Amino acid sequence: MVEPAAAVPANALLPEVYPSFEAALAECGQGYSDAALNAVRFYKAANIIQQLSRGAAGDGLVATAAETIGIFQIVLDQFAQRCHVLDFGGGFALTYFLLRRRTAIPLRWAVVETPLTAAMGGAFESAELRFFDSVDAAHNWLGAIDVVHANGVLQCVPSPEIVLQQLAGFAARYVALLRCPFGAGSRSVQIQQSRLSEQYAGPLPAGVADRWIRYPHTSMSDAAFDLTLASAGYVKVHSAGQRNSQTADLRLRHDDHRLYEIHLR
Repeated sequence: MVEPAAAVPANALLPEVYPSFEAALAECGQGYSDAALNAVRFYKAANIIQQLSRGAAGDGLVATAAETIGIFQIVLDQFAQRCHVLDFGGGFALTYFLLRRRTAIPLRWAVVETPLTAAMGGAFESAELRFFDSVDAAHNWLGAIDVVHANGVLQCVPSPEIVLQQLAGFAARYVALLRCPFGAGSRSVQIQQSRLSEQYAGPLPAGVADRWIRYPHTSMSDAAFDLTLASAGYVKVHSAGQRNSQTADLRLRHDDHRLYEIHLR
């Protein structure tokens, strides 16, 4: 008699489980390479950055980024001089622009993004801010890395465990990881979808029709996640925003915001 296969832990908020990132991506069209997606994000980011430069709230960005502000207040209080930040998957650097007017500490900020986003991000570059499409190029420009930051992005890459190991390998003083979703056991790959109108705060550009964007989403093992960082010498020093979801046979934790500090220096 053949035993039934064990259920794959999955995020109950998302649809069916796929055998691999590639299988899920095949169902997503252009995914993160969607030209309209990047154009909408660029348009909204430009509006928000202009608002922040005038001292406004940036289309509600301040209210929605409370966890980011809180974690960086903890981090930046530890620096008396320039702080070097590697922002993995940082979009159009809204975190940088949000923090720039909230700290007297000079920032040197490198965003690592897809080639298309990195190229478009050049419009926002300055002496303090640069965009790159590879971690190594960002590292070369930064030199020393004080903080690694990733917000809602590890679940979007083909191999989040490998990326996490790479980021931890820089031995930055802090690793700040926000909106990290965890399954109840082993990893699972599903598809997440959101509307163009939900990409950053603010209205769509005139003449752009709202529609769905689909992209792969990987729920990670909580234990494997912490083990990777512990093996690199990190200790969790702050955690916030945790929410639990319960199904008949599955407990999930998602949108967890974590700050790790290295203890092997």
